[in-house]
Amino acid sequence: MSKQEFLYRLETLLMDLPKDEREDALDYYEQYFEAAGPDREEEVLRELGSPEKVSEMIHSGGGQEQSGRRAYERPMAPPRPRKSHAPLWIALGVIGAVFVLMLVIGVLNFAAMRTTRTVAYSTGTAENRNNSGLGSQIGGFVDGIINEVMDEVGNSLEDGLDAALNDNVFENIQQSVEEELGKATAGKEGWDGMQDDYAEGAITVQPEGSVVLAARTPLAWKEVREICVNLPSAAVLFREVSGETLQVESKEGDRIRVQFENGTLTLENTEEAAREDDTVIVFVPEDMELDSLKVSSDSGYFESENLQVETLHVDLPDGVWKNSGTISAGTVTFEMSDGYLAAGVMNAAESLNITLADGVISADRLDSPEISMECRDGIIRATLAGAQEDYRWEASVGDGFLEIGDYKSWSSLENDQGEKNLTISVNDGAAKLAFEA
Repeated sequence: MSKQEFLYRLETLLMDLPKDEREDALDYYEQYFEAAGPDREEEVLRELGSPEKVSEMIHSGGGQEQSGRRAYERPMAPPRPRKSHAPLWIALGVIGAVFVLMLVIGVLNFAAMRTTRTVAYSTGTAENRNNSGLGSQIGGFVDGIINEVMDEVGNSLEDGLDAALNDNVFENIQQSVEEELGKATAGKEGWDGMQDDYAEGAITVQPEGSVVLAARTPLAWKEVREICVNLPSAAVLFREVSGETLQVESKEGDRIRVQFENGTLTLENTEEAAREDDTVIVFVPEDMELDSLKVSSDSGYFESENLQVETLHVDLPDGVWKNSGTISAGTVTFEMSDGYLAAGVMNAAESLNITLADGVISADRLDSPEISMECRDGIIRATLAGAQEDYRWEASVGDGFLEIGDYKSWSSLENDQGEKNLTISVNDGAAKLAFEA
């Protein structure tokens, strides 16, 4: 567990405390880590114990001082005041729920500073951003959304709550997202010249073993049951095709090794490959049903079309995933830090879990008996399959707004009437969920 993960988990466990008490506790432990320095982070984590243990002590009234003194021989300096969100939340109270959605994007910068993470925002032109790699492009995307949203806030301060919740406002937000997303072209420029390279029957099917991809030369496999993508920085398109073989093509040569063994296809960088961006297309036959698709990338831009997979697990600390088709699965799990998830249509027969630290989650339609969405600082907006009475839910927000069907709240919502389970958690931000029926 890292410092950021510790603080994030602790914050979730303290959501039932008054805001001032919760912020004081989080400030204390954040400065505690800072006083120790990065070299002693693991030592501090061992001394403090689990976030659950610290939460219990805080709830019992002995939290900060009791636990903190165990970790250091000398007392800590008093915590410094947190940055105030007052101007933003005053505007929030005036303009209503949707502008919580817009205002909270601005909180992303604050969250990044608070957790001492570095996000490289692009301040150059779109052309410069296109040439600066995926990491900078993702930062530029988030930065562009912040600018668009704050312009919307400035132009709409006099709108009331009901007016703020109309569909036109959300359409404007989505349009801004799409415009900024369109500027991240490092992957798309490569894909545009590769999307028609699928050649059914013209490529020799690869046997089990390892092979290094040459530039712009697709290779084919049959009887693939599992795909593992382990690329540190990549733009990857999962493209649906009519055919019998699964094919993989890379824009760059001699950088990606494909290992095929016992039905599992693994994509990873060669030992000689420098840490640079990879541009890849995975051509997936439309009738192929995978046992699992596992994606792990430090910083990436991913797009998917229709997929049929029993288990989908995505670990994407910084990045974008845009699904333009329908993903049908047993279980779906997305674990993301900073970025944007456009879920499109997802059907999960068992469970659907989405965790995003800072950013935006949007979904056209989600259908599962177990749905869990968590966003530390940001926005969740989704349409759920079925009717409102089909669900029972627990939803909470720290500083922000909740709207689930006909229900609205500034703090929490609970309902136990349906058979499907829905869990929503937002720290600083907003969640707006509608129902299909």
